[in-house]
Amino acid sequence: MRFPVSASPRNRALLVVALGIGLVFTAVFAPMGAIVPTYRYEVVEVSPDSQWAQHATYSDNVLACVDDEPLCQTVSQVRAEGPRVVERERVNCAEMLAFCGHYQVAYYPKDDAFYRLHHESLDNGSVELRLEPISNRTAMHIAALNAETFPSEFQRLFESGTVRTSDPIAGWKYWRETHELVEYEGRFYTSGGWRYNGPNRHWDEYLRGMTALAGIGLLLYGQTMRLRATKRDE
Repeated sequence: MRFPVSASPRNRALLVVALGIGLVFTAVFAPMGAIVPTYRYEVVEVSPDSQWAQHATYSDNVLACVDDEPLCQTVSQVRAEGPRVVERERVNCAEMLAFCGHYQVAYYPKDDAFYRLHHESLDNGSVELRLEPISNRTAMHIAALNAETFPSEFQRLFESGTVRTSDPIAGWKYWRETHELVEYEGRFYTSGGWRYNGPNRHWDEYLRGMTALAGIGLLLYGQTMRLRATKRDE
């Protein structure tokens, strides 16, 4: 560090101390590396004719029937033998949970087939269990979430396919984790990619730390210079 030739040792020391204080102040208060953060989100439209079944099975309304699945035993029997009428006294929802529970659709990955589950009371007091083959679109409509339940940012996202915002969209992370389908104006969507452009927190912390160390070093060096100048004046 060079100083003006006319500067006295004491003034040089004060200048170094002032620089050190400035760097420490910058490290503590300055928004280092700050730029306007931008979040970019994308959605993917899913056609009923595409391989979308993996998303539908994440819905609480869809039961995926694979080999040896206990919940599918009664469903598979009805699927193989046709509608089944059971007297009300014999209806045991613990054994027929798929029909009595929250499931509305059964999906068989092996056959790529969808069925609507029916559990209907008859006039004679008995209960009919049956399956209705349904199309991919109908199954998607049952399984998909309603876009109206999402925040307003999602409405723009479904309309344009891509949206940029300065703040993260609430609910995006949850949607990404659940992989569920969303229906918007008769079309179906799944979450696509997302990207963040903004300050790098780790780099900012590193830069801030280096600035603070440099400032502390100048403070110590300036203090040493001041003590030396004081001894010379004695």
